[in-house]
Amino acid sequence: MRLRSFFRAALAGFIICGILALDSAGSVSAPPLRIHVQWLTDAARGGRRAGSEGAAMSAQYIASQFELMGLDVRMQEMGGNRRNVIARTGSGSKTIVLGAHYDGQGMGMPGASDNAAGVAVLLEVVRELKGMKLPVSITAVAFDDEEQGIIGSRYFLDHPPVPLESIDAAVIMDSMGRSFL
Repeated sequence: MRLRSFFRAALAGFIICGILALDSAGSVSAPPLRIHVQWLTDAARGGRRAGSEGAAMSAQYIASQFELMGLDVRMQEMGGNRRNVIARTGSGSKTIVLGAHYDGQGMGMPGASDNAAGVAVLLEVVRELKGMKLPVSITAVAFDDEEQGIIGSRYFLDHPPVPLESIDAAVIMDSMGRSFL
């Protein structure tokens, strides 16, 4: 019986995410995406390796973008100058998590497709969803320290900012804009 409930909730979450994606897909435009990717991949960020000054600058940039949208933003400190950036909107009892990791490989590897593009899509999809009257809350997470072994997402699960049982679905954007053919 538990398994059936789980699959029913997962299916409902998947359908909600699909509707949200279709509704917002046509309204996200390329110029803001390009601006975010260019900022994150600039040599001044040094490749955004977790714990680096470039990663800390990137976390601040992401937090400021969420704040400009009017979201409730907090940093989830993990120690070692590493942090997840978490933003929430909505008052629904159920939550959809949207996420992307912002850390990169380090110097000489700007990481446009892994994962500045994912962060750019996250920011712009959340911007579009913020203006909609949704039946769910949105928790947006920019994860740090994923390149070293999914540390940020594990920390998020071990220290959830929302009850895990309220999360209906999670959509994580990674390696956007890359051809795997």
